[in-house]
Amino acid sequence: MKLGRVTIAHNRVDDDADISTADVLEQVALVERGLAELGVSYDVVAVDNHRVWEAIHPQPDTVVFNLVEAPPGLPQLQPASAAVLELLGVPFTGSRSAALWLTTDKLATRAVLACHGLPVAPGGRIWSDNAEILDRVPPPWIIKPGWEDASVGLDGSPVVIRARRGRQS
Repeated sequence: MKLGRVTIAHNRVDDDADISTADVLEQVALVERGLAELGVSYDVVAVDNHRVWEAIHPQPDTVVFNLVEAPPGLPQLQPASAAVLELLGVPFTGSRSAALWLTTDKLATRAVLACHGLPVAPGGRIWSDNAEILDRVPPPWIIKPGWEDASVGLDGSPVVIRARRGRQS
């Protein structure tokens, strides 16, 4: 494939967006500078409501620099955006949808790593009605969302040293 143009696709960022969402604009600017230095033609597309199929118009010589991220609380949208690009037959940067789905689910990732013989710390999923897992796994614990990307949801200190009856402290 001859590279004719790059489309930098990112999720639309509202003026009141949190920092973890708004920082994608810094990434867009960085990619723009790099492409400009290389003399590569590009355009920037802000994807509304993760409707990638409405924002991307495939051209034979275009590749998408995929910066579409999931907003906090909706981690499934990032792999879904990659899946749309796959279905459109558009070459794009970043991981394929299957890898994003797997790595976004921390328990599924742990299972695959363990299956391949890699060491995985003891752990599991805690729901409000099954906190007894804390009785089986010695502290300290790192408590984080099971589906969020990167460090989303890790405000303050995620390390828990001991548990009090009925709740973590």
